[in-house]
Amino acid sequence: MAGLKAPVSVVATSLVEATRPDEGVAIIRMADADGRNGFTEEFIGQLRRAFESAGRDDSVKVIVLCGLASIFCSGATLAMLEKLSAGAVALDELSLPSLLIDAPVPVIAAMQGDAVGGGFALGLAADIILMSESSRYGLNFVDLGLTPGMGVTGLAACALGQPLAHELMYTAEFRRGRDFRAVGLINHVLPKDEVMTKAVDLAARIAEKPRSALTLLKQTLADERRSIFNKAREAENAMHRICLAEPAILERIKANYVE
Repeated sequence: MAGLKAPVSVVATSLVEATRPDEGVAIIRMADADGRNGFTEEFIGQLRRAFESAGRDDSVKVIVLCGLASIFCSGATLAMLEKLSAGAVALDELSLPSLLIDAPVPVIAAMQGDAVGGGFALGLAADIILMSESSRYGLNFVDLGLTPGMGVTGLAACALGQPLAHELMYTAEFRRGRDFRAVGLINHVLPKDEVMTKAVDLAARIAEKPRSALTLLKQTLADERRSIFNKAREAENAMHRICLAEPAILERIKANYVE
């Protein structure tokens, strides 16, 4: 993060850290190393609050969402999937990509580490997407016996192109970031140690611009993605209700879930 000033404000929790490292820039870092940045109710709550706080701050012109060097986000935890299966958690709780799409300012996803399932969906919802050459990215929903969720049936097609998105969803195959070069709307695929540097550089350039212009542009450019996301979520929720009603689904989830 060369060239940045010392953080002017920091909000740290056990799972999510929010900093304002330079004028106009907010960095939201998913920092649950023990849980591999997996979706739990507490993690989701903290991530929502971090985005809400940045969105309310009129001094923020751009948000960078990042994770750990080894893992950007691992998607739903086994415990969360068990709760979804039991109906103890509503499907709409996992609508996290809307945080990025509905943020009033541009969001940069710096996917330095691996991104799995819903974690990959989260990154693909950003306005600007950065990936690491060596990290692994995949949509492993069907391995668990589930149809994809979190709007990824629409977001992946939008960001990666329909042929590749469909292949990844059907096969649940993981690929290295280098395989996504010159693909769809992926902005940059870089060596792992350059991902955050590039994200911060892009954020600094954006932060030089007037917030009023940025918010108007974000609203306009995100409209199509928002429509795609909402339509995808509606269809995905219907598919999930069918999948989750299958008697053996929980056993399959447990048998195929990889920590």
